[in-house]
Amino acid sequence: MKMRKRGIMILVGLFLSVVSLCTGQSIQERIEAQQELIQLYSNHFSELCGSLFLVLLFVFILIFYWLRKKDGPAQQRPIIYGILFILILLSLVNLWGTLNWAWDLPSQYFNQFYWTNMKIAAVGGIILSLIAFLPLFSRESVVYTIYISLIKKRSSYLPQPASLPFFIPWTLLKLLFGMWLYSNMLVGLWVLGGNGLTLFSRDVTPLFGQLLVIGPSVAGALAMRMFIYCVHHLAGIVQYLAESYRRILSNDEYETIWGKVMKIFGVILIFMSASSLFGITGQYEHLVGPYRHDLFSYMVRFGAGISCMLVGGFLIGDTRRQKTYHMASALIFTVIATALAGYYSPDMRVLLGFFIGLVAFPFLYRIFWKELIPRARALTMPRITEPVRLTGASTAAVMVAIVFILIAGSIGSNLWLKPQHRKDPLSINADLISLELELNALSAGLDFDESYWEFPSQSEIDSLEDIEALTAENEGTFSIVRLWDSPHTKIRFKPSVGLRWMEMGDTDIVRFTVDNSLRQFWISPKNLNLEEILEGSENAWYNQHKVYTHSVGYIVADAQTGKFETMPWTDKNIYFGEGMYRDFIYDFQGHELQGEYQGPTVKPRLPLRNVFTQELTFYTGDVVAYTNIFDRASELFPWLYMDPDPYICVSDEGDVWYSMDLGVYITPSKVPLVKAPYVRPLLKLLINTETGEYQVYYSESNDRILLPLLLKVYPDILPLSDAPSWYQEQLRYPEVFMETQVRAMNVYHVHLSAYEKSNVSAYVHEEDFFEIPSEEDLRHLLQTFFGREEFVSMITVEFSGKKVPNIAAIWVVENDIPTYGKVHLIRMPSQAYEDLRVIGTSVVPNSLTADEEVSYWNRTHEGADFGNILLYKIEDRVYYFVPFYTGSEKTVTLQKVACVMGITGSETESRKVGFGDDAVTAFRNVQLEILASKVSGRDIGTYSEAMEILAGATVQGESMADILSQMDWLLEQREAALAEGDEVAAAEFLEEFFELFKKLLGITEQTP
Repeated sequence: MKMRKRGIMILVGLFLSVVSLCTGQSIQERIEAQQELIQLYSNHFSELCGSLFLVLLFVFILIFYWLRKKDGPAQQRPIIYGILFILILLSLVNLWGTLNWAWDLPSQYFNQFYWTNMKIAAVGGIILSLIAFLPLFSRESVVYTIYISLIKKRSSYLPQPASLPFFIPWTLLKLLFGMWLYSNMLVGLWVLGGNGLTLFSRDVTPLFGQLLVIGPSVAGALAMRMFIYCVHHLAGIVQYLAESYRRILSNDEYETIWGKVMKIFGVILIFMSASSLFGITGQYEHLVGPYRHDLFSYMVRFGAGISCMLVGGFLIGDTRRQKTYHMASALIFTVIATALAGYYSPDMRVLLGFFIGLVAFPFLYRIFWKELIPRARALTMPRITEPVRLTGASTAAVMVAIVFILIAGSIGSNLWLKPQHRKDPLSINADLISLELELNALSAGLDFDESYWEFPSQSEIDSLEDIEALTAENEGTFSIVRLWDSPHTKIRFKPSVGLRWMEMGDTDIVRFTVDNSLRQFWISPKNLNLEEILEGSENAWYNQHKVYTHSVGYIVADAQTGKFETMPWTDKNIYFGEGMYRDFIYDFQGHELQGEYQGPTVKPRLPLRNVFTQELTFYTGDVVAYTNIFDRASELFPWLYMDPDPYICVSDEGDVWYSMDLGVYITPSKVPLVKAPYVRPLLKLLINTETGEYQVYYSESNDRILLPLLLKVYPDILPLSDAPSWYQEQLRYPEVFMETQVRAMNVYHVHLSAYEKSNVSAYVHEEDFFEIPSEEDLRHLLQTFFGREEFVSMITVEFSGKKVPNIAAIWVVENDIPTYGKVHLIRMPSQAYEDLRVIGTSVVPNSLTADEEVSYWNRTHEGADFGNILLYKIEDRVYYFVPFYTGSEKTVTLQKVACVMGITGSETESRKVGFGDDAVTAFRNVQLEILASKVSGRDIGTYSEAMEILAGATVQGESMADILSQMDWLLEQREAALAEGDEVAAAEFLEEFFELFKKLLGITEQTP
């Protein structure tokens, strides 16, 4: 009777909690809870399995409650049945919502891609569920034990197999729960791609691939299997102990208890040792791990765990058939484990630890068991029966034996192998270190060209004529120096948004070919400002779904001049973007503000739809969904990692698209010896901002693991070479992927680098390691690094752990077809530690502060601020160009440009800073300081001081500074005339320029 009351109370409490959850929350709280639940699931298949599991679970409870109560008092049935019917109804509503959200719309929007995703999720979920929950032979169940205890009084507490009417539906429920819990698309991709398990392969790539891709999920399912295994045996132990209070157990029965205890400890010991068997070396920053001397102790634990399982298998079982089965399974498991240990052990010294643990455990257990059993029998404890005392003694013998094994393994590794490891770790562990370096290089994706920039110690500028010739020869480089950065461009863009219901989106750098000239632009879309629309509005639903369905327009500015640009596509509608774009019902096509949607819509196939995440509606008209491009991309490829910084591309026809990069980002925390994350950009997704149309391409990369699987499973994905030519001209390497790869390659580049020492030695001693300076960021910009003008992605790095912040190298990725994705490691001069150095970006602000002209200008201009510090190579030197602005939060103006000499070390070329109205003037002023230093024989650090030296003589009463100022003015006028198409005036300005140049040469000839 008490048990019945408890059951009723539990069901009532469950019902009240569900009702309070559904009725006690506000609509917004339920929306947030629903969205969090959606994010919890990895794919639609797992959510569908979860919804089905809830329905079938309550049906299962209802059926077996009816079987239990069909002969009981009738007055109790309506209450319990009512609660169960309500729970079933709620779970059916949840299933219906799941079908609406996770099946209807995605299947219509994404067609073959959606069903492919469902297929690989189903395959992965079924495989992992079978690993975790499928019973192989035994029908004994903890749940059945509880159930049978509730429905009738048992004649015995001993374990008994579940009846088939219970066993079959309960097994199916467990498998469905496993598919909900463990649904994994990577496992399905691995299997459908034609791969299997290759435990005995010596090929590093497939072995690493299976450990990386399916290893963690399979390990999680196996951990669940081990947990269930231990719970099952623990329940059996409790049942036997309960039976011992009823009668005296036979010898076979209490030996079964000891066997179950040993199997539990054996599984725990195997799990503890296998998780670190091959020397997992810890966090990413810990570069060199314990290696071989710790492998010995891990092997001792592993052998002891196998031996514990083996001995337990000999003892367990009440009948001869059961004993034979358990003995056979234990022997088979031991043989397989021994083969794996022998196959993967690096040498006999380590493998010996496995056999020591395998032999030592039964020997020690036998000794302690003989000592403890007589004492247990001799105890006089009336309330505790002899089988219980014997079980306790046997358990104590197992635990003491395991403790001795662990101590012996630790002492053995420290006394036998550790002294050798300390004496010569490089030679003792050379093969393991080499393997670790190879595996991490594979994970980091090392594939780069290495080159050196060697700089002469002295400049070859000896006259003003040399300066003007150098400036003229590099006119193309000066034309691509980017003077506007993202933060200051955003300030400039803000007043252009105009309307309260729109806001400025993310500002991205792109490049277009305009009038046969490659130029850089900052672009920002105008997004919906939904907070402004909905805040305090009585017509919030109408505003969001009927009128404010989209935003309009883009803001574009030249990245060099800051001039706003108006192009044919800048007033396009934006229905699909990265801002707060929401799904909406679309039926009144003429009721939109500033535009009319022309893209595809979807008509729901089910009569009741939860169209929005905001509210439940019975409306069944056409809908536009997945308007947020991140939602759209995650529906297409939920198992891939998205770069959070998509950018805008424009077709030749004026259509605007978002380019999104998707790839794989896996942290190999459970892969032996590997610390570098596996990061590869794999796919490029184009999404039309007006219609939502999408195109998917893959880029050829050095990924030999996932890309082949992806191309087998998704045959509709096209190579990047088949992409439109306009898109190929606007490619950009994904930022997050490059930054993560660079952090790994900063260490593991020693595997392929032409460093003066061996790669293993450099790795162990942490030599030639790089790090990204805290002030540095990834840059996408036009450069002339490889003898041509091209758009590259670059990031500078310094030597790791060095106090002097000098640039060690530059990682550069090309963005133009056909070399898209090609990585270069450009090293700075070999004299980096001696006479010649390249200062880092963190040093440039100090150089600017120390310069008198820059410091004076900063003091005399309110709101002065400087922008990005960008590195450019001009001839045989590198220079930093830094723009200076004035303004406030509402407006900003480019005022000056500083050019900082990147190379220091020589007596006459330290801390040179040029300051002028544009990049050309700033560069020329640096060269004037260099020339003045050569002429005077001392370090000249300011432009004014250089002028005093170089302008000591005058021609016809004009100083050198005046002539240079006039020359700059003439160049500006010539550029303005060319922009207006007045070639005659431009030619006249150029003629006057050369006249002044001849006069300037006269001054330099008189300069002492």
